[in-house]
Amino acid sequence: MKLLLILLFLSPFTALAQITSTFDTDADGWTFYHGPSATFSTVTHSTSGGNPTGYVSVTYASQINTSAIQYWVAPAKYLGTKVAQCLDLNLKLDLQQSIAGTNSSTRGDIRIKNGNNLIVLTLSSKPAVAPAWSSYSIPLNETGGWQWGYGGPLATRAQVKSILSNVTAIEINGTYAANASYLSGLDNVVLEERAISSAPAVSSVSSTSGKPGQTITINGTGFDATASNNIVRFGAVAATVTSASATQLTVTIPVGLSTEKLPLPIQQAGSPPHQVNPSIHCSMVEEELFVIPSNQE
Repeated sequence: MKLLLILLFLSPFTALAQITSTFDTDADGWTFYHGPSATFSTVTHSTSGGNPTGYVSVTYASQINTSAIQYWVAPAKYLGTKVAQCLDLNLKLDLQQSIAGTNSSTRGDIRIKNGNNLIVLTLSSKPAVAPAWSSYSIPLNETGGWQWGYGGPLATRAQVKSILSNVTAIEINGTYAANASYLSGLDNVVLEERAISSAPAVSSVSSTSGKPGQTITINGTGFDATASNNIVRFGAVAATVTSASATQLTVTIPVGLSTEKLPLPIQQAGSPPHQVNPSIHCSMVEEELFVIPSNQE
C-alpha cells in the first residue's frame, strides 16, 4: 500500500492597481519647474476643460533650451520602491499645449530617475493644441522606447527594472515651442502597478476523507472570491474549484492521481505556489484521500 503525501500551498494574489491624478478637485501635489529662471511656476487648477473634467496648467514664457528646460514634477506618491511593481505595466498621461510645438530638448520628454541614473523617453507625437488633448500610454519595460541616460542607447530590461526599483523623480516636459505666453496642460496621470494582497493562509480542511469525484472544503483567509482565479492541483493533476470566497474553497478531488509522493499546490492565477500550512497534509490510500494533521500520523 503506497501513501501520497500532499502539502497545502497557496500564493498571494496579485491584482492591477494604479496611482492616479485626475485633477478633479485640486493639483494633487504636482509642481512645475521653470528651468530658465530656476523657480517653480504657479500651477493653476481648473475644474473643467480637462479630459474630460479637471486639469492643471501653467502659463509662462517658454524657451527651447537643452540645459534649462521646463517640466512637470510628480508628487511623492509616484516615487519610491513601490514603483518596482510597475515593471511591464504602463505610465499614462494626457498633455496639451497652447500653440503647435514639435521641439524636444536633448533631455527628452519624460524622465524617470533613480538617483543619478535615469531612463528618458522622447514622445513620437507632441501634445495637441488646446482645447484638444493627446493621450499617451507608455510601457514600463524595454519595449517602451526608453533610452538609458541622455542621448544613450535603448534601455535594457535590466536597466528599466533598476530605475523602477527606487524612483526618486518623474519629470514630464512642458515645453515644445518657444513663446512669451505659453500654456502647458496636464491631466489623467496614471502609473499602473501590481498590488499584492495580504498573504493567504489555510486553517483547516473540512472533510477527513474523500474519494475522487467528491468535494472537500479548504478553509482559511486570503483566497480569491472568483473560483477560476484559484488553481488547485493534486500533484500534476488539476482539480476543479467549484466555489470560492475570501475564506473558503470547495474543490472536487480529481481522478487519475499518482501513488507517488507529490505536493498539492493551491495558488492564485499568475502566481507561484507558496506553502501556507505545513501542519496539514493528505495521504492517498488506494482509492481514498485522507486528510491528516501531522500530529496524528
